[in-house]
Amino acid sequence: MPVVLLVGCVASRLPQQESPPVQGYALPAADNGFLDEYGDRLDAMIAEDESAYWLLDRGDLAFNARLALTDLAVSTLDIQYFIWEADEAGSLLAQRVIRAADRGVRVRLLLDDILLTNRDGEIAGLDHHPNIEVRVFNPWRWRNASTFTKALEFLVRVDQLNHRMHNKAYVADNRFAIIGGRNIGNRYFGLNQEFVQNDLDVMMSGPLVLDISMSFDDYWNSESVYSGDYFSNGNDPKELYDNLTLHIDGIVEEQSDLLQSFLVGADVRLPIFRSPTISRWQSQFEIFLENIESGTGELYYDSPDIYNTRPIQLRQSLNKLMSSAQQEVLISSPYFLPDQAFCDEIRWLTSQGVRVAVVTNSLASNNNPIAHTGYKWWRRPLIEAGAELYELRMDAELSDHYGTAPIVPNRLGLHSKAIVVDRRHVYIGSANLDRRSFTVNTELGVIAEGEGIANRLSDLISRDMLPENSWRLTLNENDALVWTNSEGVARLQPAKGLVQRGTEAILDFLPLKRLL
Repeated sequence: MPVVLLVGCVASRLPQQESPPVQGYALPAADNGFLDEYGDRLDAMIAEDESAYWLLDRGDLAFNARLALTDLAVSTLDIQYFIWEADEAGSLLAQRVIRAADRGVRVRLLLDDILLTNRDGEIAGLDHHPNIEVRVFNPWRWRNASTFTKALEFLVRVDQLNHRMHNKAYVADNRFAIIGGRNIGNRYFGLNQEFVQNDLDVMMSGPLVLDISMSFDDYWNSESVYSGDYFSNGNDPKELYDNLTLHIDGIVEEQSDLLQSFLVGADVRLPIFRSPTISRWQSQFEIFLENIESGTGELYYDSPDIYNTRPIQLRQSLNKLMSSAQQEVLISSPYFLPDQAFCDEIRWLTSQGVRVAVVTNSLASNNNPIAHTGYKWWRRPLIEAGAELYELRMDAELSDHYGTAPIVPNRLGLHSKAIVVDRRHVYIGSANLDRRSFTVNTELGVIAEGEGIANRLSDLISRDMLPENSWRLTLNENDALVWTNSEGVARLQPAKGLVQRGTEAILDFLPLKRLL
């Protein structure tokens, strides 16, 4: 979603939806165009039951992959996200999506309402485009409301509003798809000076793409979504659309210096940028062909029914994956909140000689101190169960790897969600290893088998655990926690400073852990 356009300052109430939105479904895979051509080339390179995978660890790779799919689509774009920030990256991608719709591509945009309650004008404006349909998952009833009003509604409807759609998927022409940990916003693509994310997506082609489209349809047609036309608040949708497009074009033009890495092929002196040429994206896809890994895979996702069911499928699948380990389990989870059953599973695995290593955020690298308050009490039980525990350094040497020119980030945080078992099986998706992902939010992820992708992912997670990038947590001779990295040993958990320590200590006393 592009930059915020508030429609009035007075809180409004979302009208009751008269009937569920009209059912809609993914179109067949495109049989023409650039993506069809490259999809066919990939199909010829791998076995019939396999999919092709390309890991997107750097922010610039991940954003360019989305831009490429958007610019090259000829038939459909199905887009599903938890968060679409109102910043420069969000504006640029929204601009490209609108241009795709202008040339006849059917766009379906499905967003969770977690950060949209003040952005109704954008929702209704985009939905006005004849080739764009917007739907909102599990919306709040009060729009443009004060913090107090939102808090009151949350308390009244906590069981429903606490249940969020955390899925992330980007599907083009039903030939290529991207899933993983990234939302849409500057910090996910290396464009935020203060804080960028060490994150991970996977772009794929093959049979899994059709499975992702089916999962999208399940959410698109669920009883938990509202149509975009309900968010106009009595305003003229055409006027909302016209204002919106003018605004995002202005943002992209004004922020050309920040967006320079993603305007390749455009003349930045022009008032309106041209999309990169097909030849530019062709070279990108040639790199993709040279670096793909292939293997079988299975998609797992939770039910969109927020009223009668709670997530179970993905959790059960990850439990089964980890329990199958014979040699090694590597885990990357930014928000990590195990329970006693998880610790017992680790204890059993390590007793069988299996190495279990986990990297998560330190307090210093964590942008969610509430989540940290739940995690920190499990550090000792995890170590005592035999796990190797690592916490990312906010000043990690690999920080520059996740900054995108011209940004040199001040701080790095972990947002990658992945598991590797025995360097043979991998999980990549939207789910953290915490109670929210397992029992509250809906999630989407793929479990794939293949030595190539497993080795590549193992290398990434192992790199994050190096002492120049993370703290290793152990118990010293006095049975106290200590943090060790390449520069020395600390006996107090790493933090940005006294303010962060004080904030975390206060949050630790509040009764918020049941919402984690």
